[in-house]
Amino acid sequence: MNNKVRQTYFVCCAVIRNELICDSISAASQEQARSIFLETNGAAPKAIKGPFFIKKGPVLSAQTDLSFSGDYRQIVIDGWNIKAYILNKPRDTAWLLYEGTVDGRNVAKPQSKIVTVEWLQSIVGCTDE
Repeated sequence: MNNKVRQTYFVCCAVIRNELICDSISAASQEQARSIFLETNGAAPKAIKGPFFIKKGPVLSAQTDLSFSGDYRQIVIDGWNIKAYILNKPRDTAWLLYEGTVDGRNVAKPQSKIVTVEWLQSIVGCTDE
């Protein structure tokens, strides 16, 4: 039996100084997401959508040829320091290599996986720039 609690996300949006701000926020409830958005952006969100759950596991289920672009991003997801290596093949994907926890705990690293760049952007705001 899997006792892991799935992480929930809410998308909060507001117009602040004539600019549309939308953030994907990991929170247990809409009220908690509202509080985090208010604290982060200095204004309450005008719209909150969710909850959303992120699909766990790799995008690719079968073995495939990989071609690395040589570009990578240092990111943090769910308390893990991760190197996201951008791939040329398969197109629009990244290989996530878990390096360790942010707080330095000595725990087993999750298995590396391949995810879409779109998923990565939705979680941490990585771009190809």
